[in-house]
Amino acid sequence: MMRIFQIQVFLLLLVASAIGQQPMKGLRADVAPAPNYSLTKSMSNVASLTDGKYTTGTMYWKDAGTLGWQNVNKITINITLPALTNIDFIKLNTVTGQKAQVNLPLSIMVFGSKDQQSWQQLGDMMDNNKVEDAYYNIISLTQQVDRSLRYLKLVVVPNGAYFFTDEISVFAKSNSARALQPDMSTDAIDTVVKSRRTAMIDRRFAAAPKGAAIAGGGSLTLSPLITAFSNPDQSGQQATVTTMVGLTTYATFNISNPTGKAQQIPVTLTDGGIGSTAVYWAKPVRSRDFKTVPDALMPIDNGQSLQLKPGESAVLVVKIKPSKSGNQQLKLKAGSMEQTVSLSVNPSSFSAYSKYAPDVNVWAYFNDPLLKDRPAAAQKDLLAHGATTFVFHPGILALEKPLNQNSRLTDMLPMVKGFKQVLLFLNIPARKDDYWTPGNRQQFIAWYKSLVGALGQQGITSSNIYLYPVDEVKPAQGALYADFVKWVKSGVPDARFFATISDIKSLSLVQPLTDIVQVYNNNQLIAATKSNQRPGQQIWLYDTKKPTKSLPPYSYYRLMGWKAFASGLTGFGFWQYADAGHDKGATSLWDDFDGQSADYNVVYDNGPAVISSRRWEAFKAGVDDYILLQAYAKKFGNGAALKICNEVLSNAGNPYTGEQARKNIISALEK
Repeated sequence: MMRIFQIQVFLLLLVASAIGQQPMKGLRADVAPAPNYSLTKSMSNVASLTDGKYTTGTMYWKDAGTLGWQNVNKITINITLPALTNIDFIKLNTVTGQKAQVNLPLSIMVFGSKDQQSWQQLGDMMDNNKVEDAYYNIISLTQQVDRSLRYLKLVVVPNGAYFFTDEISVFAKSNSARALQPDMSTDAIDTVVKSRRTAMIDRRFAAAPKGAAIAGGGSLTLSPLITAFSNPDQSGQQATVTTMVGLTTYATFNISNPTGKAQQIPVTLTDGGIGSTAVYWAKPVRSRDFKTVPDALMPIDNGQSLQLKPGESAVLVVKIKPSKSGNQQLKLKAGSMEQTVSLSVNPSSFSAYSKYAPDVNVWAYFNDPLLKDRPAAAQKDLLAHGATTFVFHPGILALEKPLNQNSRLTDMLPMVKGFKQVLLFLNIPARKDDYWTPGNRQQFIAWYKSLVGALGQQGITSSNIYLYPVDEVKPAQGALYADFVKWVKSGVPDARFFATISDIKSLSLVQPLTDIVQVYNNNQLIAATKSNQRPGQQIWLYDTKKPTKSLPPYSYYRLMGWKAFASGLTGFGFWQYADAGHDKGATSLWDDFDGQSADYNVVYDNGPAVISSRRWEAFKAGVDDYILLQAYAKKFGNGAALKICNEVLSNAGNPYTGEQARKNIISALEK
């Protein structure tokens, strides 16, 4: 007992000694890349990194003394000491704020050198500090050094979009330190960091909470989920699915393998000729927040086997589009197991309500890596899921080229067939201030008129072509936007305009000039836009949450349609259909970690095919729900429809509420 007491006293004295130490002065710091966080980059001074001044309070990332980075793969911080020094430890101050998606880094690797040529790896701050992401917490991370050196290199690998720090302190030893043993060149550090990043990602996934463990020794099970878009662990007997001819519906099942050995399970569906049916395996994907979710819908041919490892489970999704009415049953067999899907199909045709379809924009850029290699498949998939809007990326439009010299644009024109409207995203703030000379303005008007004519040949009328000058117009860009609209309309009086608005301060500047306003999903912003809506102006809704792969299929994707209806909006969508990220090497929709931030995608690639997801199907269900709500409002009054809608939205965490509401609406429409 005395020995334990002595050890505890020694540790307390060691901590007290470290606390009493004063950080070194005369340090010089440089960073790469330069801090780029939008709110503070103009105030960033790298010297503040070692000035001994700490940020306090609840506005860490807005403080002028804080350096911030957004959407970078790594940050290198070099610290130069005044002379060769025995270093005890270093400390880095950072912050975590879960609500703002500010996470602790995956890794902060520390390297030491005497000459900046040869380096020794001294550790990883994220190994030595047992801290977790929190709602808001300023955190000091430490790394023991105990080496004689003059140069320190910290390589930060962010987890997510942001990293912030306001101070790095270096503490010298009063006695001798261990000799530095450099074993790598500066060029070799990149390889070490990449390997470490992969290892830390794998470690975080291994440590992530898992679903309920599957007890061994049992038999294979096939269980229905309570609703098609419930979580995989929400099993329970599904009620009879009420639908109508031509309306897509879904049933979802979970297969578990507790047998202790791998199983090959043949899957078959007997549909009795009900219409169009398909079975999918929801292939698990890894999300940027270290969740593994069943998402990518891989088609399973009738009789094809699904392999399950011991203790593994899989989600099966049955997609049904009935072509005849009546009470019918589908049989799903997985090996010797069987489940029944009971359908009650009303004779009304869903196509009779197509006039109530919303406008849908999901920014499907056909020059994104997925789409440019499989444009026809993407076009078909978008139209099948209710998309009505085709958006041209500024890189494809290439304003400096006459239309007849822009083969990338002219080759893409046939892809607009089937869509209702076309947006021409110009991104005019990216051009130099002196670009819009009288000559360039005249050239633009000629270019625009020729493109309107070319789109007309593809079936898009001029009244459905919209100029999209600025994305998410900031207040400071309001004058630029207004000037652009003014001179374009002087040359083309019937030109139409589209804008996205996420800042309520931009609303009064932009809304009066715009034909379609797509507003961010914020209740105050939606209400303000509605109150200033002018006759003929359309208002749509959009959202941009991430990491997308782990967003709930029901509450985020499906309920967008319900939120749009409740707000009295005529369109909705989200960012983005197939965005894998735009930094170098970020091309995989399957890998959430190959770019600076999480992918924004609801589809995947599989050879030449475009693969849907549970989230994309849930969004399509929400598009169909919107149509049904509009039909219900037409028959029973808007107040009656809003009552149903608001009940569903107030129970957003319960997918059963939405399913029951759809069932009740369909039954009422049949009367």
